[in-house]
Amino acid sequence: MAIIIYNSLIPLKGYTAVTLWPLVFARKGAKPLKSHVENHEKIHLRQQLEVLLLSAAVIAAVIWLSGLSWWWMLLSLAVYYAGYGLDYAVRRILYSSHIEAYRNIACEQEAYQNQLDCAYLQQRRPFAWVRFTGKKTYNKRQTT
Repeated sequence: MAIIIYNSLIPLKGYTAVTLWPLVFARKGAKPLKSHVENHEKIHLRQQLEVLLLSAAVIAAVIWLSGLSWWWMLLSLAVYYAGYGLDYAVRRILYSSHIEAYRNIACEQEAYQNQLDCAYLQQRRPFAWVRFTGKKTYNKRQTT
């Protein structure tokens, strides 16, 4: 179950909702979220949790082996967002528009492709978004 916080600040105008684990922020005007939008954000929650757990395990091992401060564990909270941002930056260089770059981020491709399937999360394999890395499923010229 997603915790949805409706407000007028997050996400930026032009977007309906954004997931910042463990919360979903949505525009007040979108209340209640349409089922496909809520499912889309739940897919992002799962993606973020997977990356958080994996990165925390890797960082914990590095800390244990190296003797670094356990404060470094906080870094695991940012790993998903850093990867997401890097994926967007690379695609923004490759493609002519923001929307084309955004829709082709690996995590967005998985979420958009499966947002209409309410049973998707029950049968989804861990790290399913990885199969979209380097792929392009959205082409602005074909859909406008």
